[in-house]
Order: sequence, then structure tokens, then C-alpha cells
Amino acid sequence: MISRRRFQQMEVLEGLNILVTISGRKNKLRVYYLSWLKTKILKTEAVMQLIVVIIIIIILSQVLNG
Repeated sequence: MISRRRFQQMEVLEGLNILVTISGRKNKLRVYYLSWLKTKILKTEAVMQLIVVIIIIIILSQVLNG
């Protein structure tokens, strides 16, 4: 989800709609909106589904063409 980042600690504060983390090489305090993370997850899932469909189309075209 959040690429190339090492997380030391995470805490979800649902009432504030945020995820608080201590992460990265310098152990910085970072705050993410849960709604932003949800959008990022859904977008990533949609991209992965599209990639799977493309792979299936390529395989089928190779099978049909011989």
C-alpha cells in the first residue's frame, strides 16, 4: 500500500478517521487519513483486476492463434 516504508508502530484512531504511524528510516511520525488509504486500496485492487484481465486476454489470444 505505502511502498518501501518500514513501519515500527501503527495506531488507528477511528473517531478521528486517521492512522498514526512511526515509520521509515528515520522513524518519523506520520498521519494518514483512513479515507485516503481506502481509496488507495480500492484503486490498487482495480488496477490488479485490470492486469489479470489483460493477462487472460493475452493467454487466450496465444491459445487461439496457435
